[in-house]
Amino acid sequence: MVVDPKKKKSDFNVTAYKHAIGMVESSGGKNLESSTSSASGRYQFLYNSIKHDPDMEGVTKRQFINNPELQELIMDKALNGKLKGYTYGTGYAERLKGDYNTEHDIGELTALVHFLGPGNTRKYLKDPTTFKVPGKNASPQTYVDRFKGYINDYKKDNPKEFVSELAPAPLEGGKEFSAPQIQDERF
Repeated sequence: MVVDPKKKKSDFNVTAYKHAIGMVESSGGKNLESSTSSASGRYQFLYNSIKHDPDMEGVTKRQFINNPELQELIMDKALNGKLKGYTYGTGYAERLKGDYNTEHDIGELTALVHFLGPGNTRKYLKDPTTFKVPGKNASPQTYVDRFKGYINDYKKDNPKEFVSELAPAPLEGGKEFSAPQIQDERF
């Protein structure tokens, strides 16, 4: 991978994030429909909240559940802050990080917004000790711990995605420079 040194390096790996959210929310796509809410698909978006996006026009909940490509499109739009009616994405997470000076990284904050919504995420970050999650859901910390566990599993299974751009490139013939590989631990 060629990286432009003038570009800011991001600590957010989209593929790892989507894997982890998919695992937390639907066991990797095994449970595509919630029995207690309108949440549906690999990422368990609330259908009633996403159905107004132009890409969802005329799409029923059942059609959404049966369309993995559309689920990916909706998640990508959410991550880019372009899902109609949704406050979400890494830009919003960066704003939260600045507003609350939290120890959570951008991935964790994006996951919290996915889990709690933007308003409840702000309430949690303002006062994590007294915040109560609505319903019978996991605590925010339990959700983040599960998310981080799946991120770590993904990193172990896909280490090349997390090798720093500073790591030495292999020489022709498969031999490497003698300098050690540097692992990227930013996510």
